[in-house]
Amino acid sequence: MTYVVQQKGGTVASFGTFSPGVRIANAFVSYIVYITKTILPVNLAVYYPHHEPLPPWQVFGAALLLIAVTTLVIGAAKRFPYLTVGWLWFTGTLVPVIGIVQVGAQAMADRYTYIPLIGLFIMAAWGIPELLKKWRPSHPPRKEALFALSALVLLPLFIVTWTQAGHWRNSIALSEHSLKAAGPSDIIYFLRGLAYDKAGNYGQAISDYDRAIEITPNYALTYNNRGIAYRKLGNHRQAISDFARVIEIDPKYAEAYNNRGIVYDKLGNYRQAISDFDRAIEVNPKRAEVYYNRGIAYAKLGYDSKAIEDMKTAARFDLEEAKKALRNMGINW
Repeated sequence: MTYVVQQKGGTVASFGTFSPGVRIANAFVSYIVYITKTILPVNLAVYYPHHEPLPPWQVFGAALLLIAVTTLVIGAAKRFPYLTVGWLWFTGTLVPVIGIVQVGAQAMADRYTYIPLIGLFIMAAWGIPELLKKWRPSHPPRKEALFALSALVLLPLFIVTWTQAGHWRNSIALSEHSLKAAGPSDIIYFLRGLAYDKAGNYGQAISDYDRAIEITPNYALTYNNRGIAYRKLGNHRQAISDFARVIEIDPKYAEAYNNRGIVYDKLGNYRQAISDFDRAIEVNPKRAEVYYNRGIAYAKLGYDSKAIEDMKTAARFDLEEAKKALRNMGINW
């Protein structure tokens, strides 16, 4: 289900993005990292980027450990069936999301472990009582000792949970924690830049977009957002350059034509603005905002009939915004 949905959304990575060797190596290491983070839940991140190449010792060590544990639990299936069931549950249910079929750009994701970890908990739930069968000490009593041990385990987990939840207080804090926990990531820099932009800190937003572009130079959306931030700062020349770069990467990026047209309109170059709005409409003829913008540019050139026609067209998609635009032009609907 994940594969089909994400493929239609265009997020299933091709083998050109991550080679089969990279995916297999990452899969082996991810199995061990998932187990480690379950036992010691620190450095949890909202996004784990791929860090290539992985050290060979990590890959081979992870592979050998997986093979060894699998061999042991299968060999002990008759005596300790819960170990076999639990381990195969864990390793098996992770297969669709371990990264052999890459969905998205992440190396791993904590959410993928929700069902697989039931397997490890099966191993613990049956295995710990098995280990304690022969333990019948009188001092301290068994129940009291287990209670104390449980408290010692739960207390640090409460603390870690409280700390982890605190990183989610806002998008900027979450992004900063993710960068510290999982390392540099174009996606996290982009998301933090977006958060800074919404907060009105356009300079910091541009700085984060710059870092994202350094990691992934051909991602059109980053240039588009950086261009918007430059426009808000009044740096129209740089904004136009960024929107032009978006169009170079993706000639059918309607939003970039519209954004560049807005900048040209602010500069008083209404004909060039109209040309960009025309192109945006060719790519996406159902977006009301572009008709509003072109209508305003036509009005500034004195082409009132064309302006009204554009506003009428826009009204078919968004009536209230069209009325507002017409009122701003001094035209009553």
